[in-house]
Amino acid sequence: VFYEPFSVEPLVFAHQTVFGIPAIPDYRLDKCEFVVSFACDFLENWISPVRFAHQFARLRDYRDGKIGRMVYVGPRLSMTAANADDFLHVPPGDEYRIAMAMLSIIASNGWARRDISPVMPLVRAFAPGSEQAPASVSVGLLEELARVFVEADGSGALSGPTAGWGPAAGRTAVAAALLNYAAGRIGQPQVGGLRRAAI
Repeated sequence: VFYEPFSVEPLVFAHQTVFGIPAIPDYRLDKCEFVVSFACDFLENWISPVRFAHQFARLRDYRDGKIGRMVYVGPRLSMTAANADDFLHVPPGDEYRIAMAMLSIIASNGWARRDISPVMPLVRAFAPGSEQAPASVSVGLLEELARVFVEADGSGALSGPTAGWGPAAGRTAVAAALLNYAAGRIGQPQVGGLRRAAI
């Protein structure tokens, strides 16, 4: 019997679902220009907070006339959320809907860098104005997030929470994995290879 207070099972489930590999990605925030955290408290208790704190400091370095940006989407002002450039305070569960709405905007504008046609029936259900679209964030902000996510020199979508494993956490992790895939980040410096999880 194993007890894990900070579980990574949603990540393993998501990458098994999307890529057929029960894996945890090798996230490199220091190679990113833009990071969206969907209730992922990577500065506190996610996979390796010491490593991610170091990478986040590098993300915030002034390089090539720019400073990296981090947006936190979640229901509580955690320490990670407090360090974000933008904190989008949303009801629990809306993280998934916001990620899927961003994916829908990326697809509808032809911004996807990888073929996401197999998931388009699901993605269309979250298009702005649809019944599933999140009401907690404006369409204009969703469009800006989606555009910056794809156009940034490096970006990554991270999913949480890590304090529990359930359907909502699994759905959010799948949506984040799809966002990373659609933006062409899987296998790139920002979201490196998928290493198999020891489960």
